Amino acid sequence: MNDSIPPRLAAAERRAMQRAAFQRAEKRRKVISYTVALLVACAVSAGFAVAVHAYFSSDRQVTVTVTNEARVCSNDGSSVSCQYLVYTSGGTFKDTDSLASGKFSSSDLFGQLQNGHTYTFEVRGYRIPWMSEYPNILRIVSEH
Repeated sequence: MNDSIPPRLAAAERRAMQRAAFQRAEKRRKVISYTVALLVACAVSAGFAVAVHAYFSSDRQVTVTVTNEARVCSNDGSSVSCQYLVYTSGGTFKDTDSLASGKFSSSDLFGQLQNGHTYTFEVRGYRIPWMSEYPNILRIVSEH
């Protein structure tokens, strides 16, 4: 009796082993891909959460003297975007409506401001020069 495996069975067994190895490798690739995707999603979510927290925790009051104010518009070819800028002794601020802050009276607030007068503003946000971003005036707390 011959104990050797017939060549056809050996080839079939080899193919089965190769198929099993390929399936294990494919499963490993999927696990790695899903893990990387999950890590990227977590990083993006964490970054977004930190940005939102930083923005909403930036509320503060500043007392400044208004030196100038202007309505500044930019045109990107397809639309025109305008905002009010308020130049003060303590830096530049914007005065824009904000859904997140529940502020819809930027024109009224801008109309109240007078050059040379000192105000205490409640503001939110940061000055980010490379984005041309300014803290937003939410309301006038008092006039001095």
